[in-house]
Amino acid sequence: MEVVLNHYTCPENSEIPLICMDEASKELHGYLYKPMPMQPGMDAKEDYHYTREGVRTLFISLDPHRGWRRVSCRDSRTSSDWAIELKHLLDVDYHVDYPHAPKIR
Repeated sequence: MEVVLNHYTCPENSEIPLICMDEASKELHGYLYKPMPMQPGMDAKEDYHYTREGVRTLFISLDPHRGWRRVSCRDSRTSSDWAIELKHLLDVDYHVDYPHAPKIR
């Protein structure tokens, strides 16, 4: 873990950019009862009951030094999905956003 944390404390290097990746699973909710829209002098009203509309996984890649980020959404959260996202980062985003960098951290 210390090796990973050391990467975050290294100064910015335009030759070898730092790319961080993470993922999160999020539930999708729907309305059980139709919400009441906002009207003059009244706030919108929503009931706390909801229907579950499935789960999606968000994958984010970011460069904290440049402020660059890419977010993608997938239907599942498996090791294959992680590998596909990593492959896309290395094959597409890396060559588009960092064409002169020989490698990434």
